Amino acid sequence: MEQERRFGKRETVRIRARVRTAAGRSIDVLVQDISDGGCRIEKPEYEMIPQRFTLRFSDGRPDRQAEVVWQNGNKIGAEFADMAMAEMPMHRVAPDVHKISLGDLRRIAGRA
Repeated sequence: MEQERRFGKRETVRIRARVRTAAGRSIDVLVQDISDGGCRIEKPEYEMIPQRFTLRFSDGRPDRQAEVVWQNGNKIGAEFADMAMAEMPMHRVAPDVHKISLGDLRRIAGRA
């Protein structure tokens, strides 16, 4: 049995969409389900979908950058690129650190 790797709740839908390639080509697809992290789309059998693409929904949802994670015939599982970035650990930048001498610390503490 295949392990579920999807993040977020999956919603079954039937939304027409377009895959936009980096070269500007457009391919009509059908989004069959969607979650916060990605979607499953059905493409025409004769079309090739690039590894990375923009998905433009016909129902007014915002465009999403996506990447193919699996393909089985004319069905494709795609992960939303912005979701992949959200899962990456945040690297916080340390605030500027100012060195203070021991004498300055004593003066600040009132023990000079």
